[in-house]
Amino acid sequence: MKSKTNKASDKEPDWMDPENDRKTPFTEEELDTFVEGFILGLDDQEWLSMKSQHGEQKAREIIRAAICKRDENNLANMTPAGSIN
Repeated sequence: MKSKTNKASDKEPDWMDPENDRKTPFTEEELDTFVEGFILGLDDQEWLSMKSQHGEQKAREIIRAAICKRDENNLANMTPAGSIN
């Protein structure tokens, strides 16, 4: 009889398991982290251009809004499935 073994190499990574899918919108802290990471990924000239065009705070808000727009769990991106009544 074959016994089941729980080898790490046999297991899929946790992020592949659909049970671990996020079902809530990003938190404010997560959004701040994503904005900072996005800015760090920009070329220095791109970030300077955005800041000079919109100001630093507005540029951060634009990036944050774009991240929220891509978040399928954000309430702004959800549409009702049926009638409102």
